[in-house]
Amino acid sequence: MVFALTLAAILGYYRSRMGCITGDMPGAMTEVMESTLFLMVAVGWLF
Repeated sequence: MVFALTLAAILGYYRSRMGCITGDMPGAMTEVMESTLFLMVAVGWLF
């Protein structure tokens, strides 16, 4: 659930702010997704 919401938020930001997705954005999105999931596990919102 957290993954899907974060992914939708990032893609929505890319679409509204930039209008497209360039080559660097998937790499940045991967880092943000990983950090978000680690934070959710550390806080206890997952598992």
